[in-house]
Amino acid sequence: MEWVLVSLTGFGVLLLLVSFFVNDEGKETKEEIDELSLQMMGDVYEMKKRLSFLEEELLTVQTTHTSTPRQSGSTKLRQEAYQLFEQGLELETIAKKMNLTTNEVKSLLGGLSSDR
Repeated sequence: MEWVLVSLTGFGVLLLLVSFFVNDEGKETKEEIDELSLQMMGDVYEMKKRLSFLEEELLTVQTTHTSTPRQSGSTKLRQEAYQLFEQGLELETIAKKMNLTTNEVKSLLGGLSSDR
């Protein structure tokens, strides 16, 4: 009976020693998941940075394109506004048709709009 206890104790000590030297697969898996998580966070950060840059660039381009045709010195706009005014349209209607504000239409027409 004593030899069974001694052999079981020896076997337990042996397993304890082996457990220190065997690689833990769970630990490796956790490290891989941590590494992938950090990589994903870095990728998301890069994507957000690129997206904000593209949004800024798009807003800059849209502002440039929308402000160019609204310049009051443009003779083409002035002629178009004058033709619509001669047809008897109200300033608000002209502004809607030309995608301008009422004040911009007034400045295009100059003093012509005061008699309506």
